[in-house]
Amino acid sequence: MEDKRFKLHSPLQRSLLVYCPSTPRPEEAGIPVGPVSMLEKSHKKILAAFTTTPSAGYDILTEFESGYVHMLFGICDRYIASIESPFTPLLLSAFQVLEKHWPQMLNDLETGCISSTLNIPDDVRLEINNQITARFVPQRIQFLRREFEKGFVGIAKRIWPTLQYFTSINLGTSNEELGRTYAKGLLQVTSAYAGTEGLFGVNRSLTRPLWYTLVPAALIYEFIPVEQSGDANPKIIFGDSVKVGEQYEMVVSNPTCGLYRFRFGDVIKVVDFYNTTPVIEFQYRYGQILNLRGEKVDESAVYTSILKCVKKWPSQRLVDFTSAESDLLPDGERNAEPGYYVIFIEIKGKDGEYVLTADEKSTIDSALCDQAFAYKSYRDKGSIAPMDVRQVKPNGFAEFKKYILDNSTASVTQFKQPRKLKTPEMVAFLLQHTFE
Repeated sequence: MEDKRFKLHSPLQRSLLVYCPSTPRPEEAGIPVGPVSMLEKSHKKILAAFTTTPSAGYDILTEFESGYVHMLFGICDRYIASIESPFTPLLLSAFQVLEKHWPQMLNDLETGCISSTLNIPDDVRLEINNQITARFVPQRIQFLRREFEKGFVGIAKRIWPTLQYFTSINLGTSNEELGRTYAKGLLQVTSAYAGTEGLFGVNRSLTRPLWYTLVPAALIYEFIPVEQSGDANPKIIFGDSVKVGEQYEMVVSNPTCGLYRFRFGDVIKVVDFYNTTPVIEFQYRYGQILNLRGEKVDESAVYTSILKCVKKWPSQRLVDFTSAESDLLPDGERNAEPGYYVIFIEIKGKDGEYVLTADEKSTIDSALCDQAFAYKSYRDKGSIAPMDVRQVKPNGFAEFKKYILDNSTASVTQFKQPRKLKTPEMVAFLLQHTFE
């Protein structure tokens, strides 16, 4: 039945949930520990009733296969209401899988058998194949093929006409990338600002998707004026003393998990008050700023500068980026003083591989000077040398993500691309995946 008030096929529309399970790890006392986003086994069958993925799909532990299966069943359903994921990078990754592998996905739907190349347990594969057969609609596949061949900018709005919004927790530039590409033309909302430390705030408005009202009952919040974040004994204030328009490093205490005045690195801006409760907007992570001389260039400034330049390069789009300070480069790669920024970028074009010229790379430095006054000042004085832009080869950042996950306790669901590299090993890994 059509609901003409909302142009929906049914009030019981399903959601497309992109989720990759985390495997809990035992601590010294034998207690299993996992991320806050981890689902209990009993939740999976319940989820299957409200989402497009069958319950077996939530048993897949690898990111690629998980994203493949979620998107495979998602594109089967014309009438989904929303697209959801714990964090935006995982959502973006799933759409990248769809863009690259859609011919194989449509073949899976036509044959009723998921690709044998996927690393999926036999019992899960059997259940998925049964569900593919049950949901096969020939006309839908023909429609999808025509739309995919047109390109993937705005694809979500085209293949899911009743889709209302995307929702996930976003604290970086992934949300902007999603909005520029796959989710173009659709509302993107974040219901909460949260982390392993607890719930920081809730979003009360769809018109300002990144404004969060603190939840006084959830945690004890304190604030350090951002200009004092680097001090040994910074001033710490409560929420009743913060000022609209000012930036602060957040400090939280959570008695339920033993956190006392924990500095997790998020810098926020106070944008309003709801009654007497601060309303905040995330700015950047304190440990992710580039800071050679006190200029403090954040992720947003670097991203905006790169994006401005990419738009001028023929038929190219930004895949991913990160940065480092020059002192992390190996001796043979590092220029003499003064220090400088190293920017790693991966781009993708419609006409195959495109290698940037020296002049094209230099435009990023000029763009950052326009974006960050303090950086320009130090560049003009010669206190900071011109940046070194390294172009990463295709799939280089995908390999880098695998490297990080293999060498840390982070789960796929938690993964966020570091925007500032902090170890020589990370820099060395990316250097191995760049063009000469």
